[in-house]
Amino acid sequence: MTGRLFLSTMSELNLPQFFILGAPKCGTTSLAAYLADHPKVYFSQPKEPNYFNMDFSESHRKFHSLDSYANACFPAASKDLLRGEATVWHLVSDVAIEEILKAVPQARCIVMLRDPKELIPSLHATLLRALTEDVHDAHQAFLLQDQRRQGKHIPATSRNLHQLLYTEVASLGKQMQRLQSLVPENRIHCIWFDDFKASPKAAYESTCGFLGIQPEAIETFSNHNPRKVIHAKWLAWVIGRLSQSKWIRKTKQSLGFTMGKGPLSTLSQLNSKEVASEGISLNFQADIKEALSEDVALLASLTGRNLDHWL
Repeated sequence: MTGRLFLSTMSELNLPQFFILGAPKCGTTSLAAYLADHPKVYFSQPKEPNYFNMDFSESHRKFHSLDSYANACFPAASKDLLRGEATVWHLVSDVAIEEILKAVPQARCIVMLRDPKELIPSLHATLLRALTEDVHDAHQAFLLQDQRRQGKHIPATSRNLHQLLYTEVASLGKQMQRLQSLVPENRIHCIWFDDFKASPKAAYESTCGFLGIQPEAIETFSNHNPRKVIHAKWLAWVIGRLSQSKWIRKTKQSLGFTMGKGPLSTLSQLNSKEVASEGISLNFQADIKEALSEDVALLASLTGRNLDHWL
């Protein structure tokens, strides 16, 4: 009886039909923003609810029950629209995809993939800005992974160890293998960052085709999450804590602010400046290659894509 009641309750919830699973720093924020502007799509607020990655820390996850997740992220207004979300940590999570399929058996999955030599330093810069990382040299942070697994050198402001294990986050072959073992090929859409960067329009249109909707005309395909540095750490901390507030999220929804819009988003933008990506040292490249060459080969074999240029 309990199982039937649970299923009945679950069927009454507005749950997402598609998920941008990750990986982080692969264009997910921009793609989510393009889709959120589509009149037939309702995108979650926040973009990354962090519900199904149940192996992450409680403080990292914004919702702790399916009801609270669905009701907050997909209100009644989303009922007749195509619903989606983009928690980029779902791909690296050991349990998220299975948990998603329990709730949404026919879920469509979008994955975005990037050369680890680019993904890792870009992720490091983002974690620095979010105060999750406190080691300013990306190579040094990469070399601290073994010690961090032992609970050492973890920043006091870090809410989740998973994010600081750069090799695991960038193990896209392992992650794709798990995804393909759980979800049929026709419900997986793969976007390569190089292709997305070269033609975001083509990537957007192919994604709309995958989702069964006609693409809308977009005047400018902007980069919605460029590399930035913050001006004031204390202000970034305050903004981060306020953005986690349920009251703030509900107020934002009631006022009609869409993804990346609203007072906190504006304040965050004013507290940061965009910076150019920097190249990484040959030694750093060699360490990434040593850690991930087998995984890149696995990803190439799983997808049929030549990735020799990655490593």
